[in-house]
This record gives sequence, C-alpha cells and structure tokens, in this order.
Amino acid sequence: MGNFFGKQDDTPDMVVEQRPTKHVSVLVLHNRSAQPDMQNFCRALNAYPPPSSIEVDEVNSVKMNRQEVTQWVDQRLNQNRVVLICLLYDYDIQFLPNGNRVIPFCFQNPKVQCPNCIKVDFDTATQQQIKAKLDRLAALIKGDGH
Repeated sequence: MGNFFGKQDDTPDMVVEQRPTKHVSVLVLHNRSAQPDMQNFCRALNAYPPPSSIEVDEVNSVKMNRQEVTQWVDQRLNQNRVVLICLLYDYDIQFLPNGNRVIPFCFQNPKVQCPNCIKVDFDTATQQQIKAKLDRLAALIKGDGH
C-alpha cells in the first residue's frame, strides 16, 4: 500500500471481522386474551448497531403450558438461536435451560417477579435508561455480556 509520498510500506490493511448475525426467537409468555404487540420492541433490537448483528425473525405469543414452552425453547436452541423470554405475568421459568442463549426480560408493567430478568420500563424511564437496558440485552444476545 502506498503512503503519503507514494512509497510502498509494509503496514497491513486493517481488517474488520464481521461477526455473524445472531438469530433471535422471542417467546412471549402472557395470560391475556389478545396477543401482545411486540413489533416496536423487535424493530429496536433489529436496528441495533452494528447493522445486521441481531435479527429477531420469530415471535411467538401463543399461550403454552410448561411442556410446550420447554419443547419450543429446546427446538430453537437446537437451531443455534438465541431465545428471549418475555414475561408479561409471573411465570416460573426456572425449569428452562440456564445459559447465555436463554435470556428472560420483562417490562415494568405488569410487575413480574423473576430474579434474572432484565426489566425494561418504557413508561417512566429516560431515553438513557432505556438505551442502557437495550445495550445490556443486545450484549447478552451477541454473547458480549455476562
């Protein structure tokens, strides 16, 4: 590569390694009669930098029993996907695999008691607080979090 004076140097070009896209399945556990709308939340994750690093391409909000939840999660894990579990009511998820590919999260309302859950409060949080929570969630999805 030529430098400012046109002389060749031995400095290698910088190579930026692009990480593969993390494909995400979202399972919404709820007790409502209507299916919750997760479209804006999924758009926010899909737009997360760098572009195409996260792709939420499956959302399931059908009511399921414990066995169905386990089967659904296991199928996605076998496809090498990250599974986000959105809790919209108190649902014991202790039976699910514990690891970095199953990530529980919930919104501030309704109140959910889950010790490992990332809580996102879109109603009262500042933009900075929401961004911090989404940063944490994105880091976990990408495998950069703890």
